[in-house]
Amino acid sequence: MNLLLIAIDTLRADHLGCYGYHRNTSPNIDALARQSVVLDTHISPAIPTHPAFTTINTGQFSITHGIVAHGGDNDIPRTSPWLPLLLHQNGYTTCAVDNLSQWRLDFHRGYEFYIDPTQRRALSLNADNREINRRVLPWLDQHGKEQFFLFVHYWDPHTPYLPPRAYRTLFYEGNPNDPDNHSLDGMEKHRLGKMWRETWFNQLGPNITDAEYIVSLYDSEIRYCDEGIGQLLKHLDKLGLTENTMVVLLADHGELMYRHGIFFDHHGLYDGNLRVPMMIRHPEWTPRRVQGITTHADVAPTLLDLCGVEIPEAMEGISLTPWLCGERTD
Repeated sequence: MNLLLIAIDTLRADHLGCYGYHRNTSPNIDALARQSVVLDTHISPAIPTHPAFTTINTGQFSITHGIVAHGGDNDIPRTSPWLPLLLHQNGYTTCAVDNLSQWRLDFHRGYEFYIDPTQRRALSLNADNREINRRVLPWLDQHGKEQFFLFVHYWDPHTPYLPPRAYRTLFYEGNPNDPDNHSLDGMEKHRLGKMWRETWFNQLGPNITDAEYIVSLYDSEIRYCDEGIGQLLKHLDKLGLTENTMVVLLADHGELMYRHGIFFDHHGLYDGNLRVPMMIRHPEWTPRRVQGITTHADVAPTLLDLCGVEIPEAMEGISLTPWLCGERTD
């Protein structure tokens, strides 16, 4: 069984239709959810990006693996188990289309192929889903007949929210420059607020006042990314890989919009940051919703279990397989 792990950076669960959102941000993800086992309350116990992905790959919490900040001084311990390496050692052709190793950390370990399309960009976060897919789809053409683990990391919903112009009015009909709107008041007190004003806000037009306009752009980025995911899933179908490929979709962490004095950023122990989507489409499973709290520490042991690889004792999460396949409901 192949394994495709799709990560969408900075995607909060409650901005997807399959998690109850009122806007049509995610038709392709919603379709995937209808074919999947969906975890209703999946928590990222470590934010932001680097701690989250380290926990996803090690099955350990930050206090154990030691990665507690983005761009910190610690290295990922070689003593920590590492999902791609374990899969590679057990016969999987491993590939990541990703850029996490740009930040000195050893995220590329265990990947036979490590492809970073963002090297072409001055700001790596600006590599959109189309650019990512231009590397993913040809790799599948060449290696789809091998037993593979493919990790695809999309960044579209991360700041700056600058979707293509055709998407910028999908979810907004107001006046982003309304002088009587004060929903962005206080943003300059936020640690990134002044920088937001001076950089990507200026690309949207002068004197942006409506925070809901910025929220709508976040939603538009999700919709844009959703189309790229649809393209990837259709390519699996085209290659005849759907029936022997598990598809896992998750996010590293969420995003806060303009509550709690936090403006379009992901820090603070709030639901919008911590609750992320998590779903697994398995060809042999009946789609269902799983209640109860699960965490990123459970991802690696679960995927190893599903791939028939022994779970290292050093992993602190648990395999969710009994709940995912319907053997347990407690």
